[in-house]
Amino acid sequence: MIRKLRVLVICWIAFCLILTGQASLAQAKPGSEPASASIVLNGAKLEMLPGVTIPIVSGNVMIPIRMVVQGLGYEVKWQRNEQKVTVFASGKTIEMTIRSEEALVDGAAKRMAAAPIVISGTSYIPLRFVGEELGLRVGWDNKSKTVSLDTVMPAEPELDLPTHDPAVPAAPGVPGGAAPVQVEAISYADNRLTVYTSAAVEPKIFTMTGPDRIIMDISNAVFSASLAQSVGTGGQGEIAVNDAYVNRIRYSVFSKDPAAVRIVIDTAQVIPYEVLKGQEGGSYIVIDLNAGIASAPAQPIGQDGKKLVVIDPGHGGSDPGAASVSGRREKDFTLSLSHKVAELLSAEPGVDVIMTRSDDTYVELGSRGTMANALRADLFLSIHGNSFPQNPSVRGTETYYYNEACRPFAELMHRHLLGAAGFPDRKVKSKSLKVLRDATMDALLLEIGFLSNSAEEAVMFDESFQWRVAQAIVAGIMEQLQMRQEQEPLQEQMPLPGM
Repeated sequence: MIRKLRVLVICWIAFCLILTGQASLAQAKPGSEPASASIVLNGAKLEMLPGVTIPIVSGNVMIPIRMVVQGLGYEVKWQRNEQKVTVFASGKTIEMTIRSEEALVDGAAKRMAAAPIVISGTSYIPLRFVGEELGLRVGWDNKSKTVSLDTVMPAEPELDLPTHDPAVPAAPGVPGGAAPVQVEAISYADNRLTVYTSAAVEPKIFTMTGPDRIIMDISNAVFSASLAQSVGTGGQGEIAVNDAYVNRIRYSVFSKDPAAVRIVIDTAQVIPYEVLKGQEGGSYIVIDLNAGIASAPAQPIGQDGKKLVVIDPGHGGSDPGAASVSGRREKDFTLSLSHKVAELLSAEPGVDVIMTRSDDTYVELGSRGTMANALRADLFLSIHGNSFPQNPSVRGTETYYYNEACRPFAELMHRHLLGAAGFPDRKVKSKSLKVLRDATMDALLLEIGFLSNSAEEAVMFDESFQWRVAQAIVAGIMEQLQMRQEQEPLQEQMPLPGM
C-alpha cells in the first residue's frame, strides 16, 4: 500500500512539473525567439489588442482566444469548467481542450503540434492548426517573426467551360501585377442587384440580346473564398429569381489570367437600368432595375429620401448554422424568413431594402455589417434561429444588441416579436457579436426561437408563422423609423399554428 502511494505521489509531482514546463515555454529563451510574434491577414497587419501578445511556444505561434474573435472575426465559445475552447467559422467546428494535443474538427479527432495553454489567466490556442483547418494558408517569416494568413482560393474553372458567354469579349486585365479585388457577396432584392467588393472597382456594364441580359465585368477580380464555394465544380454560381422581369442571375470566373469576374442578369425583356456606386469610395455596385420597371423613375439608394434597411439572413452556403430536431437547417429558415421581410418592406413607399445574401451562399461574417456601412443604411437586422441541443426543453425568443444606443430599438422590436411568435420571453440582451460590432447604425440580431426545441421548430418552418413574424419585424422597423404608429402585437389577430 505504501509503495503504491509513493508511486502516485511521484506521478503527481511529475505531472505538475510538466504543466509548469509548458507554461514556462511561453517565455522566449534569451537570444533566441522573441516573446511575441505579429500577424498579417491577407496583406494587412492585425492590430494588437491592448495588453495582448502573441507568444511563441516551442516554435508554435499561440493566439489568445479573444483575438480570434476580435482580430480574425471567428465566433468562439469558452467553457471554463471543462477548460474547452470551441471555434465556429465557415461551417466548421473546432473543439480544443487546454493541455490536450487532440482536437475535434467536426467531431473527428486530429492531432495538434501544440496544445492550448493558459498563461496569466489568458487562454491561447495554436494559430497554425486553427488557421489551416479554417481554410487559410499559414506562412512564417523567421527573420521578422511574422505569421502570414492568406485566404486560399479553390481551383477556378477552365476558360472553355460553357458557363461563359462567348459572344462577349473578355474584360481587360490590370497590368503591373496588382493584387486582385475580391468579390465578397452578390445579392438581389427589391429589383436591385448588389455586388460587394473588397475595394472600389470600375466595372464594365452593358447589355446583349438573344436572349436579353445585363452583363457586369469586373477586371482584376476574384471571388472570395466563401463565394467561390458557391461556384462549385460546375464553374458557375446562380441566384434563381424567376419573377416577371428577371429569370436568374449567373456569376462565374470569366478569365484567370488576367483575372476577371462576370455577373449576368438574365432578363425577360429589355429593361432600362441605373448603376449606383458606393459613396466616397464605398465598395459596392448596384444595378437598379426599378428605373425601367416602376411607372416613375426610381431615385438612387440614399438619395431619394427613403430609409435603407439591410436584412442579413444568418449563415448560408458552407455554413448551415444550427441543425433542427428534425434535421432541417438554420440557414434555410433564416433565408426564407428574410425574403418575406424584404418583400413586405419593398411594399413600403418610404423604405429601400437590401439583403446581404438572397440565396444559399455564405457571406463572410466580417463583411455583413460593413456592407450596411458602405450602403449608409439606417437599420441593420441579422435574423437567426437559436439552438441548445444539450437541453431540448429550452425555448423562447431573444433579441441582441451591442451598442447601448440600440437598446430602445431592441426593446421595441422584441415586443413585436413576442406578440407574433408567441414563444416564451428570453429578454433583450447585450452581447459582443461581430456582426453587430461592425455595423455603425442601429443594429440587432434576432433569435426567433429554438430549432432544438420540438414545439418551436414545428412552427418555425411554417409559412403562416413566418409571414406573421415578418409582419412583426416590419412593424418594428417602421415604428423605429417613425414611419408608422405603435401597433398592437399580432398574436391575438393571428393564432400560432399548431399550438
